[in-house]
Amino acid sequence: MIKVILSGINGKIGSLIYKLSNKFDVQIVAGIDKTPNENVNCPIYYDFNNIEEPCDAVIDFSSANAFDGLYNYAKTHNIPLLIGTTGHNKGQIEKLNELKKHIPILLASNVSIGMNAVFEIVKNLTKRLNESDIYIHETHHKHKTDMPSGTAKTLQSIIESCGKNATITSVRAKEIVGTHTITYFLDGEIVEIKHTALSKEVFAIGALTCIKKLIKMPNGLYNFNDLPI
Repeated sequence: MIKVILSGINGKIGSLIYKLSNKFDVQIVAGIDKTPNENVNCPIYYDFNNIEEPCDAVIDFSSANAFDGLYNYAKTHNIPLLIGTTGHNKGQIEKLNELKKHIPILLASNVSIGMNAVFEIVKNLTKRLNESDIYIHETHHKHKTDMPSGTAKTLQSIIESCGKNATITSVRAKEIVGTHTITYFLDGEIVEIKHTALSKEVFAIGALTCIKKLIKMPNGLYNFNDLPI
C-alpha cells in the first residue's frame, strides 16, 4: 500500500481523495490543513514542519500560497510530488524546474482522465484546423476564485504551442463542477469539443490513479499525459 501525505485534506477534492484512497490501495498517513477534522483517521498538521509519519509521496490540493512548505518538505525528503493546485507564479515554477532534477513531479491543472484526453485531441485538432478561429468557454461554480480556470489556461497554452491564438471566456454560477468547451470556427462549419465534469470525484480518481504511476517514474517534471496509460 502506498503511503501518502495529503495537503488540503479538508478541501472539496482533498476530502474525496481521502474517502476513495483505500479503493486504490493508497493510505493517507497524514494531512495538511488549517483546521482539524474528526472525521479522518490520520493526524492533520498545520504545516509540513511537524510531520513525523514516513510516506512514499505527497498529493497537494491546497493553494499556491502554501507552496513554500510543500516545496521544502519534498526537497528535504526527496518525496515524489503530485500538485493539483493551480495559480503558481513564475518563481514557484522555476523552483519546481530545479526540484525535478531530484524527484518526479506531476504538475496538473486538471487530473480528470477525460479532460486529459481532450488536451490531446485539442493539440491534434488545432494542427488540423489551422485556418480556424478558436474560442474556449469555461463554466465553474460560484465559489471558484480563479478566472479563467487553470484548465482553460492549459488549453490556451496547448493551442498557442500549435501556433494559434485562443480567446477565453468564463462564467461562475451556482454549483457547476466544471465545463470546458473549445470551439473551432471555419468557413461554413463549426467544430466543438466539450468536457463536463459531473462530480468532483473524477479529480480524486485521477489523482489516486496518477500517484501510483508517478512514484515509479524517473526524476522529472511531468503532466498527466506523460504518465503511462
